[in-house]
Amino acid sequence: MKSIKLILTLVLFLFIAQVWGQGTMYLQEDFDGLEVGSIPTGWTASADYWQIRHTNEAGGESPELRFNTSMSGDHSIYTSAIDIASAEDLEMVFFQKSDDLDDPGPYTLSVQVSNNATDWVDVWTVIDPANISQQMTVLSLTDYATWDLIYLKWKFSGDAGDHDNWWIDNITLYEPTAYPGEAQPVYPSDGDLDILAPFSLQWNQGLSADPDGYELYLGTETPPPFIQDIEGDTSYYTGELQYNTVYYWQLIPYNDFGSPENCPIWSFTTGPDPEIVT
Repeated sequence: MKSIKLILTLVLFLFIAQVWGQGTMYLQEDFDGLEVGSIPTGWTASADYWQIRHTNEAGGESPELRFNTSMSGDHSIYTSAIDIASAEDLEMVFFQKSDDLDDPGPYTLSVQVSNNATDWVDVWTVIDPANISQQMTVLSLTDYATWDLIYLKWKFSGDAGDHDNWWIDNITLYEPTAYPGEAQPVYPSDGDLDILAPFSLQWNQGLSADPDGYELYLGTETPPPFIQDIEGDTSYYTGELQYNTVYYWQLIPYNDFGSPENCPIWSFTTGPDPEIVT
């Protein structure tokens, strides 16, 4: 039986919330507000090769965490202890990018977990990867959901002279749900102006389970009316729209277990009629 004691001084972040459709969120770190050259409070780095930078290479927003050195060896950074005593399941997602402008290796990039910050288990490893393009990495940590505490580590091992930068951002540790999480808009972004129609609405799948499809709502009123059930795709061609008009759209992903509640409604404004010269 897992302990239900909350060791608040050891928790990095603990929110009982629905974000992107997951259950309890145990860690959310986007490095916002941290000074250049620092690391999050309570984190442990093997050297100052791990630093916050005001860049957005990994795919999140500035700032982000960067690893950079020419010193070969083992170089790592890990979180403070995170209380997961209430977890029945566990999943982790983070954004990353790795630059290797020369010939790769030999070196290894890895993500590890531990329940005591001493004994570590690999949960993601890549050897001599050359470049890793900007990506979101999702890792199932189901095997470790029985732990009371967890530490997360990012580790570089090998010849650092053959590696340039490893960028990391938007780290989330959460309990996944059986139903899919909220979709994430790609184009247009919420509130975008002067959108030229027709065009394709585009979105990414959210966290947790895979959706069987999406209910699409689109129109000039809010909440917008139902338009179409979309399966096997993450885009929708709008056809002709009115000029200079605010449109609202919403996606509700679903599977056999249900849908997330209170999915957000986004908006965009179409541009003027190009045939009218002012």
